[in-house]
Amino acid sequence: MGMVFGKINVETPNHEVIKATADYEIRRYPPAVVAQVTYDPSEFRGNKDGGFTILANYIGALGNPQNTKPETIAMIE
Repeated sequence: MGMVFGKINVETPNHEVIKATADYEIRRYPPAVVAQVTYDPSEFRGNKDGGFTILANYIGALGNPQNTKPETIAMIE
């Protein structure tokens, strides 16, 4: 995922390597915020990216955003 010949070309979160072997690493990641959706795959006619499509529509990546109410969020310094 995101690697070609050992070069990482995507942003990765900070992590601590707990254990490393020749075959795998066990990592500890800090708490993170995630977005999750539940959907019926039959509604997307076999589209494997249905969950992404729901989130993209919500933020307006594929047109007008569905989150039309102004929302205030707290900024953490």
